[in-house]
Amino acid sequence: MLALLVGVGFIAFGIMGFIPGVMHDMDEMKMAGHDSKGMWLGVGQLSYLHNVLHLAIGALGLFAAWKGLRASVVYLIVGGTFYGIFGIYGLVAGAETQANWAPTNLFDDRLHLVAAAFMIGSGIISGRYFSRQQGPPEPAPAVA
Repeated sequence: MLALLVGVGFIAFGIMGFIPGVMHDMDEMKMAGHDSKGMWLGVGQLSYLHNVLHLAIGALGLFAAWKGLRASVVYLIVGGTFYGIFGIYGLVAGAETQANWAPTNLFDDRLHLVAAAFMIGSGIISGRYFSRQQGPPEPAPAVA
């Protein structure tokens, strides 16, 4: 269920990244790179690539939710790890450098780190629930 909610959230963010009004300076948004000036609600720096990444991560969340609890746990933990690395990378690379290919700014970097913490925490909690649902392993049959 959490993978479904996270997936829908990322898809919503991805779609909003293409809507004039939600996106400020949309005419200055680029395919990728630090010089993309498109701003989500005036605070989050985006590019077309960044929006497509949100859509793809969201679609993976829907797929994981459809596949079941184990896939959802993997999606949350791996996806959260990706977002954590992406957030740290953004903080280290800086907003105005060529290395900022996505692009991100401080608001985005912090939001990615919050998303990472939520996803990883949710995945760990869901994984513990999953392991309890599995029950103890059945004993091997005795060999005579």
